Amino acid sequence: MARPQSKKKQTQIARQPRPRGRLVPRERLIAGRDFPEFLQQAVLLSGSLRQAARKLRVSYSTLRGWLGRRCEEPPEGERDLLAGHVAAIRAELDAAAEHLATIRGQLDALERGE
Repeated sequence: MARPQSKKKQTQIARQPRPRGRLVPRERLIAGRDFPEFLQQAVLLSGSLRQAARKLRVSYSTLRGWLGRRCEEPPEGERDLLAGHVAAIRAELDAAAEHLATIRGQLDALERGE
């Protein structure tokens, strides 16, 4: 004896998904392939195509397609050069974060009337 379909399933089938986000015409969509220099910098900064794809939240094959067939892993020399650059940027960001924390502390003290 077959059970009848529940009412919940029947209503779910009829329900239409709500459109989300802004509707942008197909020809106006911006993709990563429109910014090859940015993609190459992302690959150089992350050190490998796979890590860059993970950070950009696209698949490895999509990133390869955007960059074209000529794209390969960055050479060791460029990686080392950029590693120093990235370390300097991170040090600056850490110093700025510390400065921001001290300013926030001072603002909190002023608000409390100390």
